[in-house]
Amino acid sequence: MALFKAAFILLSMLVGSLAKSIHPGATWTVENTGTHMQAHGTGIIYVDGYYYAVGENKTYTEDNTSGSRFNSVACYRSPDLTTWEFVNNLLTATTTVDDLTPTSVIERPKIIYNELTEKYVMWMHVDNSDYSAAKAGVATCDTVCGDYDYLGSARPFSHISRDMGLFVDDDANSTAYLMSEDRANGARLYQLSANYTAVVNETYTYEEDLEAPAMVKKDGVYFFFGSTLSGWSANANRYSTATSIYGPWADFGYFAPSAKKTYNSQTTFVLPLGPTTIGSSSVFSSNATSFLYLGDRWHSSALWSSRYIWLPLTLDADARTASMSYWDHFEVDFSSGDITVPTLDTYLAEDATSTGDASTVANSAASSGYVVGPIGGSSDGTITWESVSFPSDGDYTIAFNYTNTASNTSFASLSINGGTSHKIAFLTTDSGVIGTSVWQYSTVAGSATVELSGYSSEDEADVAYIDNLSVSQS
Repeated sequence: MALFKAAFILLSMLVGSLAKSIHPGATWTVENTGTHMQAHGTGIIYVDGYYYAVGENKTYTEDNTSGSRFNSVACYRSPDLTTWEFVNNLLTATTTVDDLTPTSVIERPKIIYNELTEKYVMWMHVDNSDYSAAKAGVATCDTVCGDYDYLGSARPFSHISRDMGLFVDDDANSTAYLMSEDRANGARLYQLSANYTAVVNETYTYEEDLEAPAMVKKDGVYFFFGSTLSGWSANANRYSTATSIYGPWADFGYFAPSAKKTYNSQTTFVLPLGPTTIGSSSVFSSNATSFLYLGDRWHSSALWSSRYIWLPLTLDADARTASMSYWDHFEVDFSSGDITVPTLDTYLAEDATSTGDASTVANSAASSGYVVGPIGGSSDGTITWESVSFPSDGDYTIAFNYTNTASNTSFASLSINGGTSHKIAFLTTDSGVIGTSVWQYSTVAGSATVELSGYSSEDEADVAYIDNLSVSQS
């Protein structure tokens, strides 16, 4: 059995019943890969009952330990924004296309659907390692998560183009726009051609120095979001509004408390929710009842371990204001768009049965002052909780609070009532910081035995680290 990495488990199993819970900043283990979801700089498109998340695959490799080099543009899908399945790499590093080499930079891919051509169109930031190329690239495909044909890149109207986003209006022509950072002049808004593959008009220039742009429309009001320029470090992101996409645009303000630095994240997308997203349309209606802010919490030296900060975002079209608070976890009712916070029943790791190397250790960051671990290792440290209550038949989110000070992602095996073992990922955490790792589980009502034990393979060390286990009551 492989040697375990030094880490301990603060076991927090948060179990969200029925409507499964989203946990901002957690390790999101993907069902069919057993690893953290790699879709950074995420954009989401809804097609035939699934949310498709498209983003930067920054997987750790021996020749790309920071994740800064281009690996691929990855696509995942989920029916509920919690249970994610890897589908395909849409574009992959190659030596045959100059823009897509392993030393290239491909960031913030976004996809929209063109009804005239019946093509899915992807735009992305294309650059070299020193960010001097600064171009916008475009690719197309007949299916949302298929193999995309790369069409090339350019600077829109010869302007520098780095961080970018896309927006499709709800006008008669479904006019689409490219948002792009032009560091010398501000953020720019360009109208796209009828087939969405070319820039045809300079629509507006925001004179603020902003990157990471996103846009959404509610009740006839456009909301533009962006981040000020602070590299990989978080800052207080800002927003502006207008009743015409051509302006005038209101003065920029903060949509989260400025001291919180957008809860240590950077804007990448705003996702409308509600009954208008149910169906087969890939274009979100502006009549959505609620919205989610999608942001990245970057870890610059290990981009593969960057977290997703998804939070409810309140938009008031009448007052033309946007506001956002921090939610530790929440549930979405997809029939109505309502967002709620379930209460939690908590089970401490120190009250569970531990075997092998797993033992109770003091940790001031833990909810009770103690953690239990390590899990795995040569003596297969294990934690077992008896009589964990699942109050009704349905789907649950199991979330482990943990600490992992190893230099790379660690893994454990999760089994419930002695059933199939599931590989669970635990991203690295800074010293004194408690992380969360979530898993989705379907079960019948009753009490269950939950066990965490070591995971092993030829290339991955055993480990797992924990604090309390909680069950949400919807």
